[in-house]
Amino acid sequence: MISPQLIEMTKRHEGFSPTVYLCPAGRRTIGYGRNLEANAFYGGEQIHEPLSRDDAEAILVLDLNLADAHLLRAWPSLTDLSGPRRDVLINMAFNMGVSALLRFRRLLAAVTGQQWQKAAAEMKSSQWATQTGDRARELAEIMRTGEYPKVA
Repeated sequence: MISPQLIEMTKRHEGFSPTVYLCPAGRRTIGYGRNLEANAFYGGEQIHEPLSRDDAEAILVLDLNLADAHLLRAWPSLTDLSGPRRDVLINMAFNMGVSALLRFRRLLAAVTGQQWQKAAAEMKSSQWATQTGDRARELAEIMRTGEYPKVA
């Protein structure tokens, strides 16, 4: 089950666009980060613009659930993680894809060994962190602490 915190955090990280735009990787994207080149359909119908926030959120929840399922299939011990740390990895898998996340071998080894400081450092020292900036810093801090930041 996808947590409300993961949904809200991912919405904030992705931003919303009711129309198609090119993401930093050059892919046609809409809503809260839906890659139309990977999947231009929702509910059996092609996604059209403008996309409402409600439809974009429904698509996001579906995509986060799919990222979770694919990540769990590739890494069954994911179920051993606390909610916030698991959400970090689901957020990363959504952002870059499960196969790309699985190439972060030192990060995954640190997570498996519950070496949270090292896991956070691995995240922050990656090219992904350079590309994603604040997202990477926030996710690394959640990985380090195991807690969502307190909202002011």
